[in-house]
Amino acid sequence: MCQIWTAMIAILLLQYLKNKAKNDWHMSNLVTFIRIHLMSYIDLWTWVNQGVDKAHSPPNFAQA
Repeated sequence: MCQIWTAMIAILLLQYLKNKAKNDWHMSNLVTFIRIHLMSYIDLWTWVNQGVDKAHSPPNFAQA
């Protein structure tokens, strides 16, 4: 029963992001790209509003 509630809350949050975004996202694309960038340090609202084409890539840290 807990998994159902967790899934419903996750879908509700993703639907909120989708509705507030300026970019027209499909739900499957939004879920996929959120999963990919889950551990990235990016500004969520900037990324959601700009979309995939214009989003900044994470910084490249060179090893010394």
